[in-house]
Amino acid sequence: MFRLHLALKALSAKTSARELRFFGKLTGLEGDYIVAEGKVDAPDEEEDGEKDALGNVIERTGEAGANLCTFWVCSHVGGEWTQLPRVTPH
Repeated sequence: MFRLHLALKALSAKTSARELRFFGKLTGLEGDYIVAEGKVDAPDEEEDGEKDALGNVIERTGEAGANLCTFWVCSHVGGEWTQLPRVTPH
């Protein structure tokens, strides 16, 4: 738990995420993933009304809706965190 706390603290410092917390652990056949959840401000390069490959509108990061929280995963405690992409409400 202490190593997980340190990993989340390092992620918070790297990404300036607020309200960062341990979300859960996904177990898979070939490896497990540790999931963290937090809130970040939308980058300036995000556009309103941006669409995905299917034509669905992607909501901005940090605003109410599907992308209110941002998620990161890593394969082990102390490993490199990978930010998951934004999603659509669909």
